[in-house]
Amino acid sequence: MMREEWEGEFGDRRNEIVFIGAGMKQAEIQALLDGCLLTDDELEGFRKELNEQIEMEAALRFREGDKVVCRCEEWESGTVVKVGYREADWPVEQPDAPYQVQLDNG
Repeated sequence: MMREEWEGEFGDRRNEIVFIGAGMKQAEIQALLDGCLLTDDELEGFRKELNEQIEMEAALRFREGDKVVCRCEEWESGTVVKVGYREADWPVEQPDAPYQVQLDNG
C-alpha cells in the first residue's frame, strides 16, 4: 500500500488527524497546524544537510563496527559506534565529528 501512494523524492508525506468534539475553532487549529509545515527554504536546507551527510559518509574511511586506534592522551584502541556523531549541546555552527568511538578501556 505504501508504494502505491509514494510520491516524489520523500514518498508519502501525508498525515491525517481527526478531531472529535463540539465548538472547536477549525480555522485556528488549521493555522496552528499549517505553521508546523516546512517552508521551501527549510526543505532546501534539509536537502543540503542530507546530501552533505551522505557525501561525508561516502568519503569516510571507517564504518560502524570497525576497530580503530585513537589519539587521546596516548594511542588507544576502540570501535566505531556511530558515523557522523554530534553532541546535543554543541553549537549549530560546530560540525559533526566524523566518528563516535567506544574505547576498549571504557
